[in-house]
Order: sequence, then C-alpha cells, then structure tokens
Amino acid sequence: MDTRTLASINLHAILRSCVPLVNNDPVARNIVKDSDISVRFDAAGITPLTLIFDHGTARSETSNSSKADLRLGLVSPEHVNTMIAGKSIPVPIWGARHMSFLTGPFTELTDRLSYIFQTPPNRVLTAEEENLKTLLTAYIVFASLCEVANTDPIGQELANTLHDGGLTIEIPSADMTYACQIKDHHLTFSPDDSPLDPLSWITFDSKETFQSVLDGSADVYALIGLGKIAIRGYVPNINVVSKMLRRVSHYLVP
Repeated sequence: MDTRTLASINLHAILRSCVPLVNNDPVARNIVKDSDISVRFDAAGITPLTLIFDHGTARSETSNSSKADLRLGLVSPEHVNTMIAGKSIPVPIWGARHMSFLTGPFTELTDRLSYIFQTPPNRVLTAEEENLKTLLTAYIVFASLCEVANTDPIGQELANTLHDGGLTIEIPSADMTYACQIKDHHLTFSPDDSPLDPLSWITFDSKETFQSVLDGSADVYALIGLGKIAIRGYVPNINVVSKMLRRVSHYLVP
C-alpha cells in the first residue's frame, strides 16, 4: 500500500465526505448550523483541501490559492494518516483563534462520520442512516478512484491508458450519481456529477451490486452479463476504471 496514496484518500475522500454528510444528514447539519468558517488542510506532497461550512451547508475546494479562516499543516503523508486514525493532530499555521471549531463542531462531525461507518455493537442504524451510509460510501469510493489514478503507482499505469473525457458512475435506485473528469491521464473528482464532456457511463442496478464490486466478491463482467451493470460510451475507459475499482478496494476494504 502506497503511503502517499492512502494519505490522499484520507484527505480528499474520507475527510472530504464531511461535505455530503452535512448536506444530507440532519444531525450533522445541526452540528454546524451556527458555523461560518473555512478550514484548509495543507499536507506535504498532497493537493490542499479546503472545507467551507456556512450555517448548515458545506462545500469543498482543492485549489492551491484557496484562502481559509483556519489553516492547518500536516508535515507528511504519514501525518495525514495518523491524524485520520486519531493518533495525531494538525498544526495550526493561520487562524489559531478558530481552533475551537476544530476541537468542537468539527470533531463532532467526524465522530458522526465514524458512527455511521463504525456503528457500536449495541446500536442499530435507522433506515435513513443506512441510506446515508450508502451515499457516503459511493462518494468516498469515487473520490478515492481519482486519488488512486493520480498517485498510486499501479493506478497511474492504468490512468496512462485513459482517454480524455468525463466518466459517470450511477446508482439510480439509490438516487446517486458521481462523475470525474479525465484530462491528460489525470482524474478530477466532480461531486456535483457534472463532467465537462461526458464520455463513459457505468450504471449499477443496486447499492448491493456496487458494494460487491468494491469488496471484490463479484466480477464486473459477470455482472454485466447478468444485467446488473450497464455500460455505455467509450468502453476502453470503462475497462480501465473497472480495474482501478479493484485497486481502490485495496485501500478501503480492511
């Protein structure tokens, strides 16, 4: 497992999933209902991530020029990974007076995220929380796909065979659509499901089928034969992405 790729996934997929968490979960929305703040995470060797919270809504930016009320430094990819594991904390490099947000509402948000994915044995998720878990899982997987393509050595080899254009993954039965833009063998996540020039589509018949591909328990081509996955557009890109999804599971599935 590549340390830098894991850190990129932890930052741009796991931590970034706080955005759909806030925008789709009443509990999370209530946590930041009074917050008006932007938080930027700067990690050595990784594109910065800025999370923007505005009175119960959230969005993200990945521009190097993004300014933020609170800017946090992480000295290495290992530092990112230990932070996500709860074994270290980031270093404030700007806006230290806003650290109370990090130790207060933001920690409550990440605790809520952990609850959804690591529910205590004595608790059961509601139907709404189960649906939220599916939405967040799809978000994290597709965001991770882009990080694997851009930083993982095997993922980069696969990405070098991709043609420019948009790629969309859909789970209509769960009302979920995510997209990414492929440009010069680099993938950019588009959480608002709007690639600039759509080229390829992969449609799953259910969240269970999607999960079976992620955990490696089912073969993509067998599922296509069974009608559980539909593909259209530029098929060579879809073939490559199918291989990348198996690489993503290397990082996300214990």
